Amino acid sequence: MTLNCLNSLSQLKDQRIGTDFEVIVVDNGSKDESVQAIRQQYPGVKLIETGENLGFSKGNNVGVKASNPETEFVLFLNSDTTVPEGTLSTMLKHMDADATIGLSTCRVNLSNGSFDWDSHRGFPTPWASLTRLTGLSKIFPKSQFYNQYNQGWKDLTVSHEVDSIVGAFMLIRRDVGEKIGWWDEDYFLNGEDIDMCFQTKKAGYKVMYFPDCSITHFRGASKGTRKEGEKLSSASRQGKVLVARSSVNAMQLFYDKHLRSEYN
Repeated sequence: MTLNCLNSLSQLKDQRIGTDFEVIVVDNGSKDESVQAIRQQYPGVKLIETGENLGFSKGNNVGVKASNPETEFVLFLNSDTTVPEGTLSTMLKHMDADATIGLSTCRVNLSNGSFDWDSHRGFPTPWASLTRLTGLSKIFPKSQFYNQYNQGWKDLTVSHEVDSIVGAFMLIRRDVGEKIGWWDEDYFLNGEDIDMCFQTKKAGYKVMYFPDCSITHFRGASKGTRKEGEKLSSASRQGKVLVARSSVNAMQLFYDKHLRSEYN
């Protein structure tokens, strides 16, 4: 998956980007031979080996520290994604046009062509979480009352603000990242993207969704819930259980950090 992602980036010829960018890969303790393959096929990529799985947040922060501090924007991109021509230049154009946008994403499609709703979320308040867990949000997907978690009443064909986007594709201003302290390393897996969005909005910036460009997200491969090349339906049961448990723990952590005082 990582090689497919790098291949899509190597094909970009967007004039807005030119050659003024760097690609950093943080290998978070992988057990396959991807490190050797990256070195051989993409010698221009800055490759950092952590030697162990530091978690999503800490791994991203390692990459940020190794990046050029003069760059205006930082794109966090999962290894299980592919980026078509035009997406990055369009996203940068949107960010350039409005300095109040701190963080943004494009339309994120899954490999079967469906929309990745993790890229279009409200914050997991007790009510939003309850309606999602009980299935009410699926019964009333367009309801502003019952589907607050995915904000299903908003038009996906039009650019708009959202509460939270997915860590698979997050474009952030460097000065905003510095202001909020980048990724909260209390999160190991899941929830860290919601936290970053919360911190961005708390700092006074907008989090935006732009549907006029897109990426494909082969969801699960970068988290180890399915093997590279496997169909989504063949994810291991054990991996799914671990991710589900991690999600619950992450939502509890987010609630304790940001919502408990409001609801007590």
